Amino acid sequence: MNSRSYYTDLISRLQGLKNTLPEGLSEQERQKVASRISLMQSQARVILAALEQNEDRH
Repeated sequence: MNSRSYYTDLISRLQGLKNTLPEGLSEQERQKVASRISLMQSQARVILAALEQNEDRH
C-alpha cells in the first residue's frame, strides 16, 4: 500500500468511526469525539495533499 492510498483509506475509516459513535456517549462526549476525529481527518488531508504535490514534482 502506498502512502496516498494509506491516507485516503485512513480518511474513509475515520469518517466511518465518526458515523458510528457508541450510543452510550453523552451528546457532549459525542461532539468532542467527532470534533477530534474531524481534526485527524483534516491532518490526514493535509498530508495527502502534500504527498500528491510532491509526486507531481517528480
